[in-house]
Order: sequence, then C-alpha cells, then structure tokens
Amino acid sequence: MSYDPLSIDAQLSAILTRMDAQDKVLEQVLAQCIKTNGRVSMLESFKNELRGKVAVLAAVISAITAWIIKRNV
Repeated sequence: MSYDPLSIDAQLSAILTRMDAQDKVLEQVLAQCIKTNGRVSMLESFKNELRGKVAVLAAVISAITAWIIKRNV
C-alpha cells in the first residue's frame, strides 16, 4: 500500500498538525494579551486620574475668576 496524500487519514493528520501549531501560537498571543491588558489598565487609570485633576483645576480657576469678577464689580 502506498502513501496517498489525498486520503482521509492523511488530510486529518495534516489538519491536526496545523491545529497543534495554531495552539502554540494562540498560547503566545494569550500571554501577550495578558501583558498588554495590564498596561492598558494602567493607562486608563492614569487617564481617569488626570481627568479628575483637570476637573479640580478647572473648578478652582472658575472659582478664582468668579471671586475676582465679583470683587471688581
């Protein structure tokens, strides 16, 4: 019996080999996603903190401006 690359067993073997290779790549992708997610979470936290500080600064500037205008009127 000779090897037939078009046989069901040969095709199934090729598919399983490719799936095993994809599993390894997916594990690498998952590891990178986990690392990236930590960085993104940190950036989002920094962005939210910065927005809060800008809001406080805007409120202080508004209050000082209102006080100056009220004092001069």
